[in-house]
Amino acid sequence: MDLLHPVALLGGGELAHAEEVLAAVAALVQPGPAVLLPTASAFGDLPGAVAAATAALGAFGFEVAVAAATSRAEASDAQVVAAVAAASSLWLLDGSALHLRTVLRATPLLEAILAAHQRGAVVVGVGAGAEVLCEPMVDPRGGGYTTGLGLLPGMAVVTQVGAPESGVSPAQLSRTVTLAPPEVLVLALAATDAVLLGGPHEVRDFGHPRRFLAGQERS
Repeated sequence: MDLLHPVALLGGGELAHAEEVLAAVAALVQPGPAVLLPTASAFGDLPGAVAAATAALGAFGFEVAVAAATSRAEASDAQVVAAVAAASSLWLLDGSALHLRTVLRATPLLEAILAAHQRGAVVVGVGAGAEVLCEPMVDPRGGGYTTGLGLLPGMAVVTQVGAPESGVSPAQLSRTVTLAPPEVLVLALAATDAVLLGGPHEVRDFGHPRRFLAGQERS
């Protein structure tokens, strides 16, 4: 995939366990704030998610700010949009992919995210945050497909593959791979997997990501 600026996709929600990825992103970013978007955590422990991500990023020298948009109204808030516009990296945290997509789609905040990436900000999707960046997006309700945010066209991401409680089972992954539209690459990430796209290495894997195209696993 030809990306002008890097995008990182993480399979799990815990940044504290993603030291290699954090170090790789830290080596790529320009000076400026690392902006957290905890939107997907709106119906969970949002303060806890922000605190954990802030601590994990702080350990690698990131200057952390928060763009706390949990509704579509807040996704049009001028202060939230301005925070994203000033970011050197953007971190879409884990939670509900469908809520994250609903809040961001066709809003000034999404426009600011895409513009920030276009000018050089590294975009990092964590769990659900990785899923929504794609087009198409895997629908967590049944493993089929719906519309995503379009930053990564021709790619779909499945996260938390094989996680013991709420993860994606082999049968669910098989259904998603079988239903994939033609020419769409399906990237399957366990909680400890990640992929960095763009940058000096073009594609860099962490852990053991799996890739499927036309229903077949690629080496």
